[in-house]
Formats: sequence, structure tokens, C-alpha cells
Amino acid sequence: MAIFKSTIQVNNGNTGWTRQHVMDALETAFSQLGYNGGTLTAGVPVATVAPGQSVTNASPNNGWSSIDYNWHYAGGAAPAAVDKITRHFHVTANGTSSYSVLEQWFASSVSTTNDTLTIERTILATGDAVVWNPSSVTGSITPLVNNTTYYVIKTSADTIKLAATLDDATNGIAINITASSNSSNVPLRRAFSVLYNNYQIDASMADTLNFNVDDSTSGGGFYFIDKIENGYNSTRILNANNFPSQSYKSFPTGMGGNNPIWNTRGWPQTENESLSVHDIPGYGYSAVVSYGYANSANPSMKGVIKILPVPTNEYTENYPYWKYTVPAYGSKSSFKLRVYRNPQGVNNPRSIAGVSICSIGSGWADNDVFTIPGSAIGGLDVVNDITFGINSLTSAQQSAKNAVPSILVTNFGAGSTMYQKHPSGYFGVVKLVNDNTKTFGTTYYGIGLDANNYTMYFNSGPMWQSVNTLATKYPASGGQRLYGYHGGDRGLDYQQSNNFILNQLGSGIAGNLNYASTSTPTAYPLAIKIYRAQSPQDTNFAIIQFVQTINNEVIPFATFSLNKGPNYGANIYDLNHVWQGGMNIYGTSYRSILMYYLTPGLYQLSHEPPTSNTLAREANYGYLRNSSVYGNYSAFTNYECNIDTTNDLNQSSGYNQTAQVSVTYYRNSTYDYYYNDFATMNFNDQIKNVSSSANYYKPMKGIPISQPLMPCPYYLPDDFVLLQVSTSPGLTEFRPGDTVTISPSEIYEIVLAGFQTQQNGLDQISNNSSMGMLLMARTT
Repeated sequence: MAIFKSTIQVNNGNTGWTRQHVMDALETAFSQLGYNGGTLTAGVPVATVAPGQSVTNASPNNGWSSIDYNWHYAGGAAPAAVDKITRHFHVTANGTSSYSVLEQWFASSVSTTNDTLTIERTILATGDAVVWNPSSVTGSITPLVNNTTYYVIKTSADTIKLAATLDDATNGIAINITASSNSSNVPLRRAFSVLYNNYQIDASMADTLNFNVDDSTSGGGFYFIDKIENGYNSTRILNANNFPSQSYKSFPTGMGGNNPIWNTRGWPQTENESLSVHDIPGYGYSAVVSYGYANSANPSMKGVIKILPVPTNEYTENYPYWKYTVPAYGSKSSFKLRVYRNPQGVNNPRSIAGVSICSIGSGWADNDVFTIPGSAIGGLDVVNDITFGINSLTSAQQSAKNAVPSILVTNFGAGSTMYQKHPSGYFGVVKLVNDNTKTFGTTYYGIGLDANNYTMYFNSGPMWQSVNTLATKYPASGGQRLYGYHGGDRGLDYQQSNNFILNQLGSGIAGNLNYASTSTPTAYPLAIKIYRAQSPQDTNFAIIQFVQTINNEVIPFATFSLNKGPNYGANIYDLNHVWQGGMNIYGTSYRSILMYYLTPGLYQLSHEPPTSNTLAREANYGYLRNSSVYGNYSAFTNYECNIDTTNDLNQSSGYNQTAQVSVTYYRNSTYDYYYNDFATMNFNDQIKNVSSSANYYKPMKGIPISQPLMPCPYYLPDDFVLLQVSTSPGLTEFRPGDTVTISPSEIYEIVLAGFQTQQNGLDQISNNSSMGMLLMARTT
């Protein structure tokens, strides 16, 4: 067997290379290894840019807060405010099976001239059956009769007429109203129908919902809850015990009694889709919101309450938004947007506040043209339309509020291209598919390259959020969150303060590597070497190494592996429950090969229990739960030469952490002897040797990726070996690419060598030995 080996020249082997050349070479390396997973998707709308903003100063709306900037210059003049109202519902229990929820209305005025009843924002429609004064409250409208069913004729958004029959309502034949008295005290109530059992209530944000509960049979109380899909749950009741208090938000009153009331102002609107298009379903900040009413004793007695957006004149911390799907045409697929409006108390109330992207589209280009109808976003068609195109903000457009925003697009790579790669090489993202049948079967590795041209930074996560960032379009280094960021659940999948790619900082962060000389790095050629296992060994495993030729010597730099495939952690953890974000870093020290097994990107101490800055769902947290050294999140093993070398089992590592030293087995009968200096006592032999049959000096296979971890999550494939060496002459050096022949059919190439020259070895000849440990890959 033999490994797959290749060399990728950065900038075609020329000096003067740049970050772009380095990232291009990495992209080629990952392509050769099959690490660029997923499906190529070109022309993905990734950011909306407000009128008058350039790419340099654009701030995409991520949906958690409003941006505004110049958005209020688009979409026409602010639409009229929709006033809040109080709605009333009469609730009775159908035994223990359901609630009958019948809405009732109180007319604010009655016109005997027009035969109309004024009911603000009524949802009644022509043909609806209603009962007049079912409660026999004092008041009258002549000739209406108490407890009698009539039929609605809708005449405007706020007025209705009543008809004696459904046919009359359909034909517009209204009852002639001749007089009224105290009519505002008298309700119209929906006629009973099974359609109103566990009735869904659609309310506008800031409306007050007033319930008259007549329930003597169910044995439970009436409560407002969220997560209504799961039914009644005491921890989901909308009260101060379960939800944080916020400005402008009221908690319901009277729950469990006969008159529960909920002022919905300040509560987020109902949402059934994830805010982030990259989320794993059920994980991460999804902004999925649902409300309803439920009986505390009977699970079937529940109904949905939807809070819908309106242009509001209310103060609220939740910006109302409308969802709009940009239709597909030609080769362009549809994609979804959320259009936010400012609430009261913010500059330019009810004007456009921002637009976020909420699905993956394809086939689009920067500055493509499309129009969002005003009626779809809380306004009027034409008057409040928003037209996207080439970004524009003129004085005339400011006055008319018809300025033009724009979109930016990116590509999601696969196969020969990275998932994301900045055109200037500032960052790249690798989508590594370990097991596409698993919930957490994909890991995204972020790689940032420093302007110093020798430092690279790694981090990882189960999700990568690029939509609603500038992604590959951000024109400068140090974009951090503007490049994108890792998502999921905070403290489990991403760190609150460090979920983005670094390319200019990184002190104390695990996973930083020097990939070139720190002194005039671009003055020397740079290349990437790949050593990959071949079938039937684990073909997912590979060592990636940067090397430079300096003064005719091949010098190794960043040498690492990404944890790829289902064999990592097999029979230890399951990718349905944890995600795999580790990497292995290989180094040298004196006569040793060093191996670090870590989760890249961590920058604070690990914690028990987790905090907002842990990665508790990452598989390695099961091992590295309580690191006590800043910036060190590795299980460290020192594979040290055991020929004439102190073999203490614990040493100080280069990371200021006690290292686990792996002692290797070695026997050599030439030097394993005792010289008997008692010859005068007639002993037959002066030298006593260990038998040559005991000699042991061979490549070591089945190397644990980290000795301290138990059970060990991975063992290097057998074609990757360690060999301890002691040879003469004493100036012998071992460099990547050198070969070691064990037999004509077993030849290895050196990947890394930790060695010391001019040592006094077992032959006791001064400066005659070069001694150390080699990490090698089998080539023959």
C-alpha cells in the first residue's frame, strides 16, 4: 500500500505570492481531498444594500435589529398608522374536548340615515351570521330583536349593515334601522358554529384581546402560552416568571379566571420560519414564534393566536416586518425577504427600516432589478413599492422617497471550489461533509489569512451564516462578522464573542498556525504538500503541510489535518447529537514529534457548566471540558525518541501545559550490554549482551491521534508511521521529502522530523550522532 501524495505550488512556485495565491492553493488542496462538500450554487443573494450606501459601508440587516440608514428613502411616504383596538371573545367549554370561541363586537355608532353600524377594523364579511344582543344587555337598535341571528353586509373597513336572511345579505338588502339607544353597550356575537371550536384568532400587533370565559365543566383554567404546538405547559405561560420583562411589553392579566386579557403590544409577531436560512432545523436562533390559548387540564382545548404586523404608531422593541417572495423568472430562482418598518419612537416611524434575506436563491447578479409591491409590505401598490436595481440616492429620490436599493450575490462552492472564498484571499470556508445522514453531519471550517503573510487562523462550527452579511463582497481585511459567522445555539455551537473568522488578530486563540517564514515570507517559494491515505485505509484522512525552500533547504511550516469522516469518534459519539469540529496540528521539538488534538478558534477557558463562550456540543468538549490554560484547548502528545533520551512521562509543552510523553519501544544488542570489569576473578566473559533476537527497531503503526484521550477517538492509518532514529554522521539532517528505505518494498517519505544533530550517541563518540523522531508516510 502507499499514500496518495501531491504538491501544489503557491503562485506557480514563484516568489512574491499573496494571500490570494495561498487561498487558491488551499482551495485546490481541499478539492483534491474531496473536502469541498455540498452543491455548487451560483448567484446567491447574500445582502441588501440601502440606497446611497456603498459596499464599503453597507450594513446588511440581520433581522435582529433595525438598520435604517437610508432605507426610509425607499418605499414611498410612510403609510397611515393602524390604530390598536380591543377585541372581545365569548368563550365556553365544550365539555373537555374544545373551547367554543365566538368573537363579539360593539358598535361605536349607529346611522339611521345609512342603516350602518360602525365597528373599527371589523373582520366581519358579507354573509357572516351574527346574533344581536345574546347577553340581553340594556340597549337597543330598532327593529333588531335580542338573541336573533342576522347576516352581515360589509360596506367598508369599519362599517356594516345587517340583513334578515343570507339571501338578503348576498343581494345587498339591508334592514332599515329607525332608532338606537345605548348601542355601544350591546354586542353582536358570531352565531354558534363548530367552525369556531378552538378558533384561530388573527390579531394585529398592539391589539388587546379580552376574553369572557364561561367554563364550569373542563376542570382547568384558561391561559395564554407560547409554543402552542406543544399544548399547555406551565413554563410557557406568558408571565414574568417565564419571560423577561421589556419596555413597552405587558403581561396578560386574569389568566386562569373568567376574564383573561392580553395586551399584545411589545410581543414579537408570529413566525413559522427560521430567521437564518442556514440553521439546522430545531437548533440555533430561529425566531420561530407561536402563541395561543390552552386549557391547563385538557390538552385538546387549545387554539392559535397569531400576532400580525401592521404599520403601527405604538412604541415597541419589535420592528414589524412583512415577508415577501421575489418570484422566479428565467434562470433566477425565487427567494424570500423580510421588509421591516420603524415603529413609533424611532426616526421616520412606519417608513422602511431594513430588508433582510430569508432563503437561498440562485442565478442572480449584483444589482438585479425587481419590485416589491407596496400592498405586500403594509402599504399601497405603486405608492409604497420598493424597486431594487442599481443603487441610487439622488435629491429628487430623497424627496419622493423612491430611492433604489440593491442586492449583492455570492457563490456557494463545492467540488473544485470552497464553500466561500474571498477574491483577495482574506478568508475561506470549507464545507466538510462527514455524514450527510446525520443531524450534525456537516462541519464548516473557517480559515483567515493575516496580512503578515505567515499566519493563518482556524475556527469551526456546524453552521455558517453568510446570508445577510457582505460575505465575499466585503472589500477589506478584518471583516469579521461582515464575512459571515458560525451559528446554532450559543454556548453549544458558537462562542458569543468569537464566532467569526479572524485574519488580523488572534493572540491566545487555539488553531493559529504559521504557514511561512516570519522573516520576509514572500521572498521564498511556498508550496502545499498533501499526504492522503488510500483505500482500504481511511481515505478521509490526510495531512496538509506548507513548506518553503530557504537556502536550498525544505523547511516545514503549518502541518495539520481536519477531522473528516465518520471514523473519528466511532463508537464514542454520534453526529446526530454532537458536531465534529476538531483538527490535528503536528509539530516538532528537539527529538520529538508533537501532536495537538484541539477545537480551533476557542479563545477562553473551557467551562463546566458551559457559558456563552463554550462549544459544549462540539465532540471534543467531551474530552476538553475544563482546560485551565488560556488559549490552550488541546490534548497534547509528545512522541519522543527513546534512544539515549530522557524518557520522563511528563514534560512541559510549548503551550505551557503538561505534555503526555509517549515512550517508544527500542532494543539494540550492540549497545544493550554490560562490561564486566572483574576479569581477574576468572570470569569467562567480560561483556554481557542482550540477545540480538530481542532487537526491536521498526516503524510504529496505529498511532493514537492523542495519547491522553480515553477512549482514543482516532488512530492514524497504518501508512502513516513514526520512526525513531539515531544515525551518523552527526551533521545528518532530516527534511520533508527525504526518503527512508526499510526494505525495497517498504519506503517512506518524511513529513516532519524532530531531531538534534551533533549528539553524543550510544556509540559514545563525540558529536557523531543525529537523533530524533520522524513522522513518515509510506510511498512504496
